[in-house]
Amino acid sequence: HTVAVWSHGAEAENMAYDLVGTPCKPVVTSSACVHETGVREKFPTDVLLQDLGADSYIGTPLFGSDDQPIGILAIIGSQPFEDVEHAKTLLQICAGRAGSELERRQIEKVLQSSEERFRLVAEATQDVLWDWNVVTDERWWSPNAGEKFRYDSRLEGSMDAWSRRLHPEDKARILTMMKQTVQSDMRSFSAEYRFQLADGSYGHFLDRAHIVRNKSGAALRMIGAMIDVTGPRLAYASLEEAYRRLQAMSQELQMVESNERRRLSRELHDEIG
Repeated sequence: HTVAVWSHGAEAENMAYDLVGTPCKPVVTSSACVHETGVREKFPTDVLLQDLGADSYIGTPLFGSDDQPIGILAIIGSQPFEDVEHAKTLLQICAGRAGSELERRQIEKVLQSSEERFRLVAEATQDVLWDWNVVTDERWWSPNAGEKFRYDSRLEGSMDAWSRRLHPEDKARILTMMKQTVQSDMRSFSAEYRFQLADGSYGHFLDRAHIVRNKSGAALRMIGAMIDVTGPRLAYASLEEAYRRLQAMSQELQMVESNERRRLSRELHDEIG
């Protein structure tokens, strides 16, 4: 599928173009291809060449930053080429710029698709997703963080927005863990801590993250999710409190029973003499 077409001095509509049986086919996998004249006769099944009344063709591959072919740049003429070497040189010069631009567009398209999937996941989950750029200290939170933590992305774009909300009893421990993780070669981070909610109270969260590193191992980004475990933690605390009360009651009953046995033993001893 073409991404840009210029014909007779004006921009034309893009088109789907099957490379099989066309002069473009060998260009993708080899190098520049030149047909000074008679290109229609050489590729009689190429409908586009027939419709255009083409007589000459020159094409060169477009390469990405990894030196792999990602497209082609071609000139189709209605007359024979007069200066093939000049046209070939000019086309190859343009191909370098065109390859870079095409790769940029392809990367943008992939990023847009990934960002759309990420946005949909962020909207569908109850977890708070976050992305921390370790290099610039910029931190992104999913939209539900605004309601849950009273977070304003326009005013709070750094890690301070997160660290300020850590419970005072957990803050030193978690910040130390985070620092050690970033400075190590670890690829994952997991911790549980208390975090301030929008109403000023603290919830319990399980935070899990993946660390993105460069080739030398330096941390570039951390991408994670804060999972709200307040409900289970409160339920567990209630069970622990109930168990402690049950133990206390049991000890009291044992003491009452022991005292009662001693009392009965004394009374029986007094009666028998």
